[in-house]
Amino acid sequence: CLEALKELEKLFSSHKAEEAVRYCRELLKQYPTDAYLKLRIAGLYVQYLTAMKNGKDSGYSAKFADEQVRQAVELLEYSALSEEKEIAETSWYMLSSLYLMQGEEEKALAALEHLPQPGYDARIMKAGILLQTGKIEEAEKLNQTCLYEAINNSGLYLLNLFTIAEKKGEEQRALDMLEKGLELYEVFQCSKIGIMDTNYHLGKAVIYCRGGKQEEALLELSAVAKGYLRMFAKDIVKLPEYFDKLTIQENYSSRREFLLENAIMLLEQEEGLESLRTREEYKKILADLQEACADL
Repeated sequence: CLEALKELEKLFSSHKAEEAVRYCRELLKQYPTDAYLKLRIAGLYVQYLTAMKNGKDSGYSAKFADEQVRQAVELLEYSALSEEKEIAETSWYMLSSLYLMQGEEEKALAALEHLPQPGYDARIMKAGILLQTGKIEEAEKLNQTCLYEAINNSGLYLLNLFTIAEKKGEEQRALDMLEKGLELYEVFQCSKIGIMDTNYHLGKAVIYCRGGKQEEALLELSAVAKGYLRMFAKDIVKLPEYFDKLTIQENYSSRREFLLENAIMLLEQEEGLESLRTREEYKKILADLQEACADL
């Protein structure tokens, strides 16, 4: 199955969406009760929602994306009933997001109720016990794992707080949330292991555009492009010391072209950047991303 899943990802990332979907259906018929396979295929459906182009422009087929979401929900509702805890919990987590995409907020909340709601992370105590018993390497790796997860979660919380401030019309507070996210990213050198900082820069660009600050917006947009180009470069980057015991590998190799195309589409379609469309600097940013995509 693992080899089949790798082949599926190649097909999706090459925009051979129809062929990939046919292959998925064949696998599902061959292994009708395999909850893990259903979970993985649902994940691919969600990951490559935009794999089918609409044939008219650089956009994607909304009809295809909607059908993929529907199929993914069907698969996950099966895998969520698995007796294997990890499969079930991952399925419920993904279902919550998909229900939300479908506008079914109550079902999204209900799905989250199936997940553990710990008030305290026992791994903190475990790390201390490992340290006391002389298992230094194991303790260090566990602490780094927890730190990495905490930073990612903190970054997501800040993005949520940014969105809340935007909805409340509190522009300066929204900018502050984005700045704190970038500070967090900088302190822990997270630019070496992820691209969440592109979300912060894009948020700032949209706010600056709305305020007529085009020069500032272009600087933020340039940072967005640099973030994508940095992560999709073929060079191997040394992990920061905070995470050097981990095997963190955001493996973009097989998806590099697909993800770059999505980044380009995002910049082209983001309504908040409309006032920059005629600027030469904006065109240059897009051209650099398109050139990088063509070189892959």
